[in-house]
Amino acid sequence: MLGRGRDCDDIDVNPLTAHLVGWFTELNDSRRFTVVAGMSGGACIPKAISHQELLAWAQLSGTELTPWEVDALKEMDRSWRRAYGEKKGGSSSAGLQHQGLGDYCKGAEIEECRKVFGAQLDKICATCPN
Repeated sequence: MLGRGRDCDDIDVNPLTAHLVGWFTELNDSRRFTVVAGMSGGACIPKAISHQELLAWAQLSGTELTPWEVDALKEMDRSWRRAYGEKKGGSSSAGLQHQGLGDYCKGAEIEECRKVFGAQLDKICATCPN
């Protein structure tokens, strides 16, 4: 998830919006994928986080979302899916599929990511857009 050569201390998160990163991570953990089978193999295409999923998450977590937070989370979702598609082979969602631990970075960033994500690394790596 982190750029090559970047340290966690190098990442600036605005304290006024930092809570959105945690919320998005929770929502992304339950992301659904569309499985597409083809002659040359299969692909998993990430689905957008719907308003219904946002509402259910907010109710279950006891979070009161403001309209700007909903807009921000939806934009984060669009950006994540766009980056996922670009890293998986183009700007479209065609050819997207889950990856294994270190498949994208060829293992070069595993230890750096392990420090950040700990026990969740396998799950994070499976959908890493970076």
